[in-house]
Amino acid sequence: DGLHLRSGLDRAKLSELHGNDFIEICQKCKRETFRSFVTYWPDTYRPTNPLGQHVTGRSCPHCGGALLDTCVDFDEAPDGDEVWGPNQVHGMARADDAMKKADLVVAWGTSLHVIAHYFDPWDPESAFLDRREEACSLAVINKGTVCDEELAVLKIEEDVDATMAALL
Repeated sequence: DGLHLRSGLDRAKLSELHGNDFIEICQKCKRETFRSFVTYWPDTYRPTNPLGQHVTGRSCPHCGGALLDTCVDFDEAPDGDEVWGPNQVHGMARADDAMKKADLVVAWGTSLHVIAHYFDPWDPESAFLDRREEACSLAVINKGTVCDEELAVLKIEEDVDATMAALL
């Protein structure tokens, strides 16, 4: 929803692994364009998009290149193999570094299906553990099934807004 950046949070401290509904990335110059509307509607994320997957049909205001939405769909991983390549929105290098150091991952309101493609440091059998010494702990706040929830040290089966309100 873009609230992290709108709040003034430093981009260098944020990795939006699912992408950002309001940001497009230029295929040519890799610069970001912030929008006041959701960029991927109606079907830019589909492989059947006639312009190409994630191509929004808009042009970069900086260089005229084609703009891509940044939303990561299921079975995609923004790790350089997908259409975006390395970029500031997804911040995969920052996220990788943070996950190497994490003692605890707290997942709020996510099924973890996208993130589990490339980060799952809580799973003792994960290939990710080649990059760290041992598994970390996982805590989940989510309504519904979550990938790897059987590995969580805590699962709160509750609405994230209600949970946050109760904590505050």
